[in-house]
Order: sequence, then C-alpha cells, then structure tokens
Amino acid sequence: MIGNVRKHLQDKVKHRIWLFSDLQQSIPEQAAYCLSTAVDDFKDLQLACDYIWYLGDAVEGSNKDQLQEMIDIQLNLLKPLDIPVRFVLGNHDFDYMWAHRGEAERLPVFFYEAVANTDGWKTIDQLTSFYFTEDIGDYKIVFLSDHGDPFGEWISTHGLIHGNEDKYPFTKEDFLKLRQEIAQSSKKVITVSHGSFAGGNRAFPLWDPLLPLPDNVKVHFYGHSHIGDVVHGKEQAYRKIAYVDHEKTPQINVSSLENRRGDEVRSVILEIYEDDTIGVYFRDHEKKVWADLYMMDDRR
Repeated sequence: MIGNVRKHLQDKVKHRIWLFSDLQQSIPEQAAYCLSTAVDDFKDLQLACDYIWYLGDAVEGSNKDQLQEMIDIQLNLLKPLDIPVRFVLGNHDFDYMWAHRGEAERLPVFFYEAVANTDGWKTIDQLTSFYFTEDIGDYKIVFLSDHGDPFGEWISTHGLIHGNEDKYPFTKEDFLKLRQEIAQSSKKVITVSHGSFAGGNRAFPLWDPLLPLPDNVKVHFYGHSHIGDVVHGKEQAYRKIAYVDHEKTPQINVSSLENRRGDEVRSVILEIYEDDTIGVYFRDHEKKVWADLYMMDDRR
C-alpha cells in the first residue's frame, strides 16, 4: 500500500531528504551492522536525495579508540553515497568531552570535528552555536543543535544546560531573535533538532522560547527518543508523530538507527511534492519495508 502511494507520486517530487538519528553505540561492530543495513537498503531503493539530515548521537562513550572506529565506519559508509550531510549534535556526541573535562584546555568532540572537516558536510560553525540555517527551494531549514563550550565549562544536552550555567553565552533574548528570524522569513520553514519541542517525546525545554512556533513552520523532525525504548520512552515509546503543545505543527520522531534500545534499524524519507504536499515515510531497513506513512499539506 505505502509503496504504491510512493510510486504514484515519484514524478511529482521536488525535494527528497533522508533523515536518521541515534546510531549511538559503544560497540563498533553493532554500529557497523546497523548502518550498513540501512545504507544497503537505501541504495537498493535507488532514491536520488538532495541531502541527508543526521539528527545527532552519532557516537557513544568516552573510549577514544572506539570513537575513532565509529567515525571511520560512518565516513566509509556515508561518503560514497555522495549526498551532502547536515548534522546536529546530540547528547552522546559530547560523551568524551564531558568525561574528560578539566584534563586539558581544549577537548575534542570527535564526530563534530569529522563533519566539519568533510567536504559537502555541514554542522554548526562553532561548537558554541545553537543553530544554523539553509535554504532548499521554497523552504528555510532551521537546524537546532546541542552545543557546548570547547573547554568543557558547560554543555547543552537533553534540552538543559549542564556545568557552569553562568558561563552559558545565550539568553532568552537570543532564542527570541531566532524566533523573529523564522517568523520574518518569506519561505516555509522546517525545523530539525536532536530533541522535540514541548508535546513531543522527551521534549527539550531549551527550545521553549521559540514557542509558539510561527505559522510558517510546517513540521519539526527530531531524534533522541528511540522508538520501542520502553525504559526511557515509557507510554510514548512507540509514538512516531505528535504535535507541538497547543499548536497544529506536527513533529516527527525519526530515531533510531540502532536496534538495541530501539526496535528497528529505522530511518525516514521526506518527500516534498510539486503540489505543496509532504510525505514522511518510515523505513524498516532490516525487513526492507515501508512501515508507516504520514501525509500533510503544507498550505494549511
């Protein structure tokens, strides 16, 4: 059924994005299985994509050798696809920095540095930045990222500031300025983050000053809350689609690529069509099936 819907719409696609999140494993062999399973299935689909949006938690843990192996696995599998990657950091991307804070003046955030030094890949311009933007046709994409102090004074993860809060460089006014920038955009807006807004699974309160979202925000995509993880997700463990509290803006949980906490090697294909409708397709890469479909009209 879902495959038939996709075939019917393929000649109407304006933009196609592959979204995934939370490979997040300290055992590189398991990560290699999950990512290679997803990449192999994606290649079999033969879908031309404008971008990959990677929503954080690319690595886990503070073992330097394992982290480097995780980076190598991901670069070796993703670079040959020749698709530009846009990356926002998640909490586990800071594991090494936070475990070793105070041991050196500057501490590496390994996957962030790998992205920043890979041609065609993009992330926040400096570790302290909390967002970056990019235009795709009629859309403005706002990438909201976890962020941190390169000296380990503070980090922003789980939607909270950890460490020396007095050193955190942003105030509510900085987030309100971003909200104004979004509201004043002549383009339709899609927001992307490691975490959800209020109303989504395991919401990030740091983004609350952006609420209510301006009317031109059509959808939000996030990771962090691994679908099928009943320990952390509790009664929302299998919820893929929610709405921002008191708003009509949908938010889509795309995670996770890993299948230990999550129940599948899962990702999302986003298709934007010529008639201003949007298709969000959930893919189970192990079974090689389209698991769910959410359609929306962004003219609403």
